[in-house]
Amino acid sequence: MRGWIIILISMGLLYLWTAGVQADKATVYQPTEIPSVFRMSEPSPIGESTQDVSKSIQKNSNLPIQDQIRVLEPEIADTLIALADCESDFRPDVRGVVDKRDRGLYQINSYWHPEVSDECAFSVACSTKFTADMIRDGQGWQWACWDLIKYNLNL
Repeated sequence: MRGWIIILISMGLLYLWTAGVQADKATVYQPTEIPSVFRMSEPSPIGESTQDVSKSIQKNSNLPIQDQIRVLEPEIADTLIALADCESDFRPDVRGVVDKRDRGLYQINSYWHPEVSDECAFSVACSTKFTADMIRDGQGWQWACWDLIKYNLNL
């Protein structure tokens, strides 16, 4: 029991430290926010007009989650797919069993990440963008599955 208390206190102190470091980078993630990397700059080869990839993914819910992730974040898709599999079994609409504040495909915790709305956490496109940004910023350790994924993918 004492070990868990020490771990929780350490996590709280680490959060306070990282919150101070990250305060100048505050970003509020909303599902309406569509980064330029999601937009195709040229029409597709089959003659369709320029389209917004994330909106087309949201409209086509028949596309498997793994494929949606590959389209949204191709350079780190394997990592994101492994994380989504481990955290939620590819279910973007679930809440955590242990902590109900964990939400969505990547189980983004509302206490530690209040900048991520519920709408974003339950959106494949928005939560994938948020999680990819966190991983690129070296914050992958925040996920419970991170060590397992690093080991399996040799990161």
